[in-house]
Amino acid sequence: MKKKILECAKTIYLNEGYKNLTLRKVAKCAGISATAIYRHFDNKDDLILSILSEGFLLLDCFISKAVKNANTPKERLLFALRGFMEFALKYPSFYELMFMSKVQIGEIMRSNDEKYQQMRATFFIISDRVRECMDEGVMKKGDVMKSTFKLFALSHGTISLYIADRIRMDKKMFEENYMEALTEYIE
Repeated sequence: MKKKILECAKTIYLNEGYKNLTLRKVAKCAGISATAIYRHFDNKDDLILSILSEGFLLLDCFISKAVKNANTPKERLLFALRGFMEFALKYPSFYELMFMSKVQIGEIMRSNDEKYQQMRATFFIISDRVRECMDEGVMKKGDVMKSTFKLFALSHGTISLYIADRIRMDKKMFEENYMEALTEYIE
């Protein structure tokens, strides 16, 4: 039942927005009473937090799996960013909720330190790869956080445009252009 509730909440959130996401609507979609939802979630933010947590765990799996096959610092960074893209293309609704949402996701995540640290861990997987590239001379030495932010901005911006259908190209061409842009930035 909890999975059905989470699916309904994601659908309502993405179609109607955070303000229109009510536990009553979610319960109706899931086919349960409005009070039954409280057996699983304390409130709306708890429900959103559970969805975000699931998304970040899934994203971490994609990135970790991608990095496992890399041999050099540059490959580890590029493969991690490829994992980020693969997650976004396979689960665009999760990606939209996690990274394209107007709701203050950070505020909700910070309300639960464990889940907030989980969210930040994804960023640090990438920043650790940036640091490794700088240490190995693959990237120009500099501020690791600024370079990570720039890579994230390039990655997220490109992915967001593609998901929103603002870039008209097939998936294979998009993936090639995405990786080429990241490679050019790193070099």
